[in-house]
Amino acid sequence: MSAVSRLVATLALGLAASVAHAQGDAFPQKPVKIVVPFTAGGSADFLGRLVAERLTALWGKPVIVENRPGASTLLGLGMVAKSAPDGYTLGMNTSGLAPQPALRKTMPFDVLEDIEFVTALVETPFVLTAHPSLGVASARELVTWAKANPGTLNYGSFGVGSTPHILGEILVQAIGTKIVHVPFKGSSESIAAHLAGNVQVNFDVPQQVLPHVRSGKLRALAITATRRYKDLPEVPTGPEAGMPDLDLPTTYGILAPRRLPPEVLRKLNEGFVQVLRQPEVAAALDKQAMSVVANRPEEFRADFARTVERTRRVVANAGIQPSD
Repeated sequence: MSAVSRLVATLALGLAASVAHAQGDAFPQKPVKIVVPFTAGGSADFLGRLVAERLTALWGKPVIVENRPGASTLLGLGMVAKSAPDGYTLGMNTSGLAPQPALRKTMPFDVLEDIEFVTALVETPFVLTAHPSLGVASARELVTWAKANPGTLNYGSFGVGSTPHILGEILVQAIGTKIVHVPFKGSSESIAAHLAGNVQVNFDVPQQVLPHVRSGKLRALAITATRRYKDLPEVPTGPEAGMPDLDLPTTYGILAPRRLPPEVLRKLNEGFVQVLRQPEVAAALDKQAMSVVANRPEEFRADFARTVERTRRVVANAGIQPSD
């Protein structure tokens, strides 16, 4: 290649980079939609609407939330994966998406190949609780009881493939004896059955169980994280309680269609991170037991890939057969 040709190629690359950067800086030029694949009123909906309000103020363009529940989040997120890769249709996922490839014979999209990972927003632990009628006051006592009464203990979840279901299977594998899974349609049904004593142990987020623990209606046995929860400082983490794999919190994140222009991805990541680091936003999230993550796209993708592999092993070890 001649010197002139090299110069022309260098100038062309520089111009293309400048145009791409300018396109990213100009984003957004119209309303942005965040698809929340859950019903209105829950934790994901609260989080989505909080960041949407702040992004609207930051960007000067409307950021709206659209609730699209169904098929364990696959209905809404499938729509996102098939949308134009322009940054104007985003989706919110949780760690509950990770086991879906292992639980289904077919998927509407590939959870690692068909989506871009914008940022992990927050994470929140689950609390392992027991009904007082069970007569256990710690995770170690629960293990002893379950081993002495194989096949008798049951646990509730938000449904097959939900994070509480995966946590329950991790508990089963840690104890080494059968525990009966009782799936419900969501947190409200699960916690109601637990309070009534129809479900002996349960996994739910702190804001759901904390009032009942404080009133004595439930007993907190462990936190599914690597550090203790500030409002239950006396309750050990799963690893502290002798169950090293019981350290799986739920992470909420933002996804986009694959092949998103790099500069648009950069602008999206910067916007969400800036909003999450606003002190008043962090304070509002803290009240919901949500800790800000706000990481880079490549970090979010790597963390999610590890969770996919981890939950795949849990599903395989539990002998759960994929469904249609």
